[in-house]
Amino acid sequence: MVAPMRWLVMLVVLGTGTAIAQPLEHEVLVWQDARLFLAPNDKAEVIALAALAKPRARSVGMVVQMHVVAESGGFVEVTPVFSTCNLWGGLTVDRRLDRLRLFVRRSDLAPVVSKRWSQTFDDGTSLALVPGEPIGERDANGRTVALSLDGGSAPVELTVNIPDDSIGRSFTPTADARPDSYDEPVRWTVATRTVTLAGRALAFDHSLPLLTKVTYRGDRALLPYDLGCEELVASVPRGQVHAYKPEAPSLVGSLHGDHRDLSHASAVLPAGTPLATPAGRAVAVVREDFDVTPGAGQLCVDFQIRVERRHDAPPPVTLSLCAPSSAARAPAAPPPAPRRTTGVTHGAVEATGGLDATVVRRIVRRYDAKLVACYDAAPTATPGTVVAKFIIGGDGRAQQVAATGIDGVATCVAGVIGTMEFPKPTGPVEVTYPLAFR
Repeated sequence: MVAPMRWLVMLVVLGTGTAIAQPLEHEVLVWQDARLFLAPNDKAEVIALAALAKPRARSVGMVVQMHVVAESGGFVEVTPVFSTCNLWGGLTVDRRLDRLRLFVRRSDLAPVVSKRWSQTFDDGTSLALVPGEPIGERDANGRTVALSLDGGSAPVELTVNIPDDSIGRSFTPTADARPDSYDEPVRWTVATRTVTLAGRALAFDHSLPLLTKVTYRGDRALLPYDLGCEELVASVPRGQVHAYKPEAPSLVGSLHGDHRDLSHASAVLPAGTPLATPAGRAVAVVREDFDVTPGAGQLCVDFQIRVERRHDAPPPVTLSLCAPSSAARAPAAPPPAPRRTTGVTHGAVEATGGLDATVVRRIVRRYDAKLVACYDAAPTATPGTVVAKFIIGGDGRAQQVAATGIDGVATCVAGVIGTMEFPKPTGPVEVTYPLAFR
């Protein structure tokens, strides 16, 4: 489906220099148009992930998060990780790969907030940036940062002051604690879709989040938002805020274990098998057993890596990795009770609220094995579609999960979805998610 329009808030950040020469540790942000190398030299095989529609200076947030393994001259050895913040893109690696190690030039690391910074404005609103927030390169006007909110208004520019020692090229992720506010029995609904920050009006094109711990300043209500690596307090007219008691979330269904029947395969590469480039450099291992066609010499397999972005979907990149043919083995004996081998197809996802449908799809696809197990565990089930409906709360957890469709399968699917954790959205996200089993 076509991703909805996005709302960018551009903040001009003033300073006199940038602390970029410190040793790298923990996490870094890599520009999406950076070249990823399979060895720390310019002659190594290169993976080119995606192009940027605008220069980097105007593409704040178009990055992927990586964990630092080591530095080697002008190169940094990195491995992909799930983003700490709600970034504008993410790197999806073939599920058969584990511990993939790549190299990137140090010059292709994006600047990032490395130390918490905050400012309170005269109208009582505030903005805080925590480690991991992408920030723009310095230009004649300062720096920019794009808040990870959905919306449809024109960019709003604010001038703020941030010390240079809060900016770097690496950061230590902040613990992802669940907000205390989501445990409170009373919440608020907001009737307007326009809030004020630092005296500027920001317009949403979707329903506002449900908020707690509302405070008042004259005829204005101050509303807190937690957006992952951004925290802000915005204001609305006091009369637009109304308290209510939410219904308790309901989680239904049961969880089945993973099962992959490879008894039909002539050979498999077992989990833990080292994988190397055709030139022989080890860069990853096999995550789970998968079927291969045995042959002489090296056994090479194509894997896919792709950047999933909110505005478009660049094509995947193919990475060929190899193992000795001697690493292949005969598949394990089939289980005592035969089970059907099936597959699941993800339909068009509808996500209304503060999280993009592509992000929801990326998380749900990680649970394919458990979803397939739901179908395989129902011996009388016939091919068909299960439609799941649920809400992603402010803590990123699926709530009020319900599923209809295939008898004996839908309840199990709802249970699997109920265990999923998503990035914290800007507000409740109503999701309709069709899954076709065959």
